[in-house]
Amino acid sequence: MSLTTFDLGPIRPTSEAASLLLRVTQGCAWNNCRFCNNYRTHPFALRPVELIKREIDVMAMYRDQIMQKRGPGGDFDMDAINAEYAKLNDEEKHCYAMLFNWIQYGEYSMFLQDADAVAIKTGELVEILNYVRKQLPETTRITSYGRPDTLARKSADEYKAIYEAGLGRIHAGFETGCDEVLKRITKGCTAEQEIQGGRNVMASGVELSVFLMAGIGGKRLSDKNADETAEVISAVNPSFVRLRTAVVIKGTPLWDDKQAGILDECTDMEQLREMRRFLAGLKGCTGRVYSDHMINLMQELEGPLDDVPALLAYMDEFLNLPRAEQRRFQLAKRMGFNGTFKQMDLLSDKDKASIDSTCAQIPDGEQWETLMKDCLRRYI
Repeated sequence: MSLTTFDLGPIRPTSEAASLLLRVTQGCAWNNCRFCNNYRTHPFALRPVELIKREIDVMAMYRDQIMQKRGPGGDFDMDAINAEYAKLNDEEKHCYAMLFNWIQYGEYSMFLQDADAVAIKTGELVEILNYVRKQLPETTRITSYGRPDTLARKSADEYKAIYEAGLGRIHAGFETGCDEVLKRITKGCTAEQEIQGGRNVMASGVELSVFLMAGIGGKRLSDKNADETAEVISAVNPSFVRLRTAVVIKGTPLWDDKQAGILDECTDMEQLREMRRFLAGLKGCTGRVYSDHMINLMQELEGPLDDVPALLAYMDEFLNLPRAEQRRFQLAKRMGFNGTFKQMDLLSDKDKASIDSTCAQIPDGEQWETLMKDCLRRYI
């Protein structure tokens, strides 16, 4: 019986929103991070190479069917597309729609799921990448996740082979470069492994995109977390640093730590100050920093790491505002406002009045922080 669907994992990086998703592993081999529940119901498995190839064939099949309905001017015969789509079952519709959107968007990037595609043997990963290039030659970029401890197990030469086969970027959740915090959150790696693995990747030509979580170590370790993470990132000099605000989610072991008083959760503003301290501690980095997630208070923060003073100056504009103005922006942002702290005038008069009323009713302190965290958890 011919295959007509391809399997999909639960998540992918924000920057891979338009990417075609190819599941080469299932779940997470570690699956013990105290902040994460993404793979609790997905037992880890290395998916068979032959099955992955068959799923690539399915992608190519839908690509061909869709492209047959594209006219010389580039427009699709949407009546024909919708008629073909209507004949499919629910799983097939999901796959077909992903290919259609991939073609429509036109970036032609691919992301290898799940949590640790680099865990595959180098030869097998090269075989998969080569097959993608054969069946989907329009693919312009292929990326994946890779755990720090896994990254450290492959040599620079292995990454070179993977790079030459087509993998251009690895997204790695370092979260922190502080060994004490890594142990607290049971990340399953050390700062030294982060440095070794990161350097091996960077020596090969593969881009390295590192995720960091401000506030993941709590109040007591905030400064240490910022300083030691800056040391690790300076030693690796990754292509990209992606900042994230740590959000403690109900149902995770870290939530249990918070409830038991083991984790002294940072406030919204403390997390922002930790991000600033981290950036100020970087030395010799030439990559780029992004704060590209809606959970971040300063989602617009972006720039080259060889010009950190400009980034700090922008952050300081907000940090030096009167507390009342900071609170107004915090609430607006946590309620879904997409503008910056300099664009509050874009809010409607009704929204401004609602924000002012809430700020007046809730004093700064524990009640305020509970509101901020509750708003944040809606997005995770």
